[in-house]
Amino acid sequence: MPPKHLSTVYPAKVVGSGRVCAPALVLKRALSFLGDVDPEKCMLVEEGRSLRGAIVVVKRFRGSTVGAYVLLAARRRGCNIVGIVCQKPDPVVIAGCVLAGIPIAYAIPEEFFDLVRDGVLLCIDPKRGVEICDAVC
Repeated sequence: MPPKHLSTVYPAKVVGSGRVCAPALVLKRALSFLGDVDPEKCMLVEEGRSLRGAIVVVKRFRGSTVGAYVLLAARRRGCNIVGIVCQKPDPVVIAGCVLAGIPIAYAIPEEFFDLVRDGVLLCIDPKRGVEICDAVC
């Protein structure tokens, strides 16, 4: 008998198509793609953590009108940010996600941000929302 699979689904608004799953990279502070992200190395500048192959979880963004282009430049350089989950989206970040083909989920209940941890498997699904999994979703 296969192991039981438990998960919790949180409602969200999703921009992007198709279901994506990846480990969470949780940021505790607001993010600006201009200055906080090195698009060539696909890293967070101050923390040295890689964004490659992750779903970035952040409550809010610090705006920059260039942020969309940083996301697009990162994608063109092979930085595979799988998705972004946030509480309050920035229109520039949404535009960057659309240009770079990165799904973004937003308007997530506050409790999601209290529960999610680095490395936990997340799935962004345009029909269901955001799922925290304890096994493969």
